[in-house]
Amino acid sequence: MASPENKQALPVQERLIMAAMTCFLNDDYHRVTTRQIATAADTNISMIRYYFGNKEGLYEEMIRHTLQPLLDVLDSKLLSTTQGFADYFRLYYRSMSENPRFPALILKVLALKHGPANASSTSCWNGDAAAASSGSRRSKSRGSSKRRSMPTGYASLS
Repeated sequence: MASPENKQALPVQERLIMAAMTCFLNDDYHRVTTRQIATAADTNISMIRYYFGNKEGLYEEMIRHTLQPLLDVLDSKLLSTTQGFADYFRLYYRSMSENPRFPALILKVLALKHGPANASSTSCWNGDAAAASSGSRRSKSRGSSKRRSMPTGYASLS
């Protein structure tokens, strides 16, 4: 996470995503509160509702934000060559080295059913883009970057 001096220099959305990552990596989903996340992000708790709708929306955006570089590669032709495949794994390891416990978080969500469990989040993990996009409209209208649902292959782990 950013140092205290330049934490305020980051946009509120980015600070909330980074704080959520820290909180969710350190504790179970159901034990983390929006107040803890807002305090860690040095912002008002209402910003979570404004940008993400609720804790679940923030959680899903945190997952997407972390996986987006990897998901973008899956949409490209990079994996059609041996070198591209090697580059993908380098990107994966570089992304995961920034948050070494992130793969364990994904495992908890997909295989152990920890984390949000309502219909919209389940549709996100199962690759139901139509249902997942209805939950992402709020974030898009608030200036969030491109969002997409998780690839269907991830759902087979659950």
